[in-house]
This record gives sequence, C-alpha cells and structure tokens, in this order.
Amino acid sequence: CRVCGKAVKGPDRQQHVILKASRGVSEASVRVPVSTSYPCGTCGGTCSISIKNKKADSDCPSAYPFLITTAKKFLPTRPCTNVPVLCAMQNCKQIHWKYNFRQHMEERHPGWEDLISDDFVEEIRISSQEQLGLRIPLQ
Repeated sequence: CRVCGKAVKGPDRQQHVILKASRGVSEASVRVPVSTSYPCGTCGGTCSISIKNKKADSDCPSAYPFLITTAKKFLPTRPCTNVPVLCAMQNCKQIHWKYNFRQHMEERHPGWEDLISDDFVEEIRISSQEQLGLRIPLQ
C-alpha cells in the first residue's frame, strides 16, 4: 500500500484507502496522505480510472483487473463496493470511483440531488453495512 506500506492483495486494495480518509478516520500507519481530489481507489493517489469491457482500467501501478459487476456487490467478507462509475448526468461522460462520486456531483453538478434518478443515487450510495464492515464509524 502506497499510503501505509503494508502488503495488500489486489481485491483488498479498494477497501484499504479513500473512504477512511474521506470520513476523517485517521490511521497511525499513514506514511503518504490520500489525495483530497478524486483519490485512486487502489492507491489513494491521483491515478485515472476508466471502464473497458465492463472491467476497471487504470494507469495506477497498484491496479489489478476486476469485473465491475462482481466487485460492486456487498458481501460481509468483502464489504467494499468501490468501483468505477460513469456519471449519469446528461452530457457528462466522466468516470470516478464510487467513493469519490459525491465530490464529483457537488463540484460539477450543483443541485444534483433533484436531477438524478433514484437508481443512480442507489448506485453511488455507501450503506451503513459497508461502512461498518470497513470499520468506519457511521456519520
């Protein structure tokens, strides 16, 4: 892990950064801070993310291939649902990690709550189960 220096396997990288930092959960082992602007879902840096053939594609050196449809499903053994998501707003083709989507919507689409479908709201929602599964206190 670029942030704490621990050896973290591919699928566990997504649940290791971003959400804790964005929720203000501090970790004593942090060596390099997580980016405050759209942090990468696997390393917490400033890497780009895209979607190709239903798989995540990134220029991140810590990236690994995964199917989005599989990775976005909550499981008690793998609570993280942080996957790349295509913005649902008309004429916006941006893709961001799910955990960064509120930042995108607030910066690029003010008043988005009234403009977006319930399905998309659900797609970017982070459940209480997920937060607790990742050991992040509820806000």
